[in-house]
Amino acid sequence: MTKLPSGKSPDHGRNKISDTHPAGSFEPVMSAPQTVPESKPSPDTRIGIIRERYELRKELGDGAFGIVYKCWDKSLHRTVALKVLKPKAMERSGASEDFMSEARAMAAISNDHVMPILDFGIESGQAFIVMPLLGGETLDARIEREGFLSNSETIRVGREIAAGLAAIHAKGLIHRDLKPNNIWLEAGTGRVKILDFGLAHNPLNPVNTLSGTPSYMSPEQVDRRSLDARSDLFSLGSVLYFCASGRGPFRGDTMRAVLDAVALHDPPSLLRLNPGVSPELGELIERLMRKSPDRRPASAREVFESLAALETKEKPVISPPLPMPVDPIPAKRLRSRRGQLVVAILAFVASSLALAAYLSSGEREKLRVKSLEVLHFAGIDEDNTQPKGVIGKDSFEVHLEDEIEVRAELNRPGYCYLIIFRPDGQAAVLYPQDENDVPELTDKPVYPSKNPEHRYFLEEVEKPGLWMVAAFVSDKPLPSFAEWRKTLASNPWKPVSDPVQFLVAKHDGLVLDALGPAKGDGRGSKVSRDKSKTMIEAMVHWFESQGASATAAVGFPVEPVKNKQP
Repeated sequence: MTKLPSGKSPDHGRNKISDTHPAGSFEPVMSAPQTVPESKPSPDTRIGIIRERYELRKELGDGAFGIVYKCWDKSLHRTVALKVLKPKAMERSGASEDFMSEARAMAAISNDHVMPILDFGIESGQAFIVMPLLGGETLDARIEREGFLSNSETIRVGREIAAGLAAIHAKGLIHRDLKPNNIWLEAGTGRVKILDFGLAHNPLNPVNTLSGTPSYMSPEQVDRRSLDARSDLFSLGSVLYFCASGRGPFRGDTMRAVLDAVALHDPPSLLRLNPGVSPELGELIERLMRKSPDRRPASAREVFESLAALETKEKPVISPPLPMPVDPIPAKRLRSRRGQLVVAILAFVASSLALAAYLSSGEREKLRVKSLEVLHFAGIDEDNTQPKGVIGKDSFEVHLEDEIEVRAELNRPGYCYLIIFRPDGQAAVLYPQDENDVPELTDKPVYPSKNPEHRYFLEEVEKPGLWMVAAFVSDKPLPSFAEWRKTLASNPWKPVSDPVQFLVAKHDGLVLDALGPAKGDGRGSKVSRDKSKTMIEAMVHWFESQGASATAAVGFPVEPVKNKQP
């Protein structure tokens, strides 16, 4: 939710923090918005910790080993996710001690790609953990929506998973259940967070039991052999196979058939399923999924470096150092440290020279906006929204009191404002999220960028009519939006109260495309002559006159609130 230029703040219950939370508090959402009735606190006296410190707000999920609740932390005044482990998960002798030992180790992990543990304990025999709530979706949900990921996105996701695994392995832990449902993609950034590492399957089950998800297990898990970090690498290969192809690598009509496929058979050729996969990425995934651990990469760190090298072919990547495992793979499967150091130095020098040559050549590709997408979240009630997809692609009918997120992608890093123009003639900056912040160099500006749980709320006071989200992109550094706005004498944006219903106009600075409703072509003469379309075109040209190196815009009509008088 963004503070409006008028100084007014949306006064709606959904995503609102000013009344009940301290300013700047972090209140993400753990799952995609959905209609879930508010839950009353459980009368079960075993959950005393909830009564004393955590107030239950809503049940978010019920699994085989635990239940996850949205809770209010009374001590720290923040909303969190609280996972209560079910009594049957604690029945094994020594399970409580194993749980506490594992939870302490996981709480000590500090990595941007691992879900942090905020609190844990055992109250009257009931184990619990507390985590942040994160807006976004699982990797599984994204693939279900998009079919599969692009080459570059598969590489990025894989690199971030490998970074998280390296941190987990550095503590001597093994995840054991890495799968698309346990990979969370944060709202806006798409940043990876690894979930449920070890809690459901590692400390709560005897070592010799079959634990994990059959289609993403390693062969050694299927055979109940001893495991090391390379078991997680096999699962990572299976996850990347799923990302690149849109289907799991091992299938069967029964669990036994799936387990046999994991242990005995190679999956269908990835390059045959998706010829667009780069040979280098396909080869790395094949190495990760080799049946023998000795033939896989030696560590998550090595996988991270391989994926980072693939990513540098598209753009330079500067990544923080990764922790070394506590129990490294035997030396015969690793290059000598001196050899690794020499290779690393040579690679760094080569990449630095290449980058310097690239920057000094003056032959960079002209800056342009590859994509600008406005994501639509329809309001259900005061506290919930429902994701409707991309405006103009999946969603055409937008109402006041709905919410939006925005994501853009440039062909190379630049400086950018993402600006929303409203029918009341006002404009507000979405990126950077604070109008006093100076834009940073990036190729993926997104809103929200600071507070992932705060989507822009389409207030009733802002009027129905034509709205527009625009990207102003520059090769040169930009001042804060507040300072930039002071330099403007005027702009051609004027309120349009009666745009063509279902018109969504997209402009990339070169081509203006008017999209019709979900059903019907929507490209009749009325659309092609509509003033809304020319209004958006005029704004894009005005941006160019103000020094934008590249620009793009999405214009869409917003209707009055459903079931209310305009």
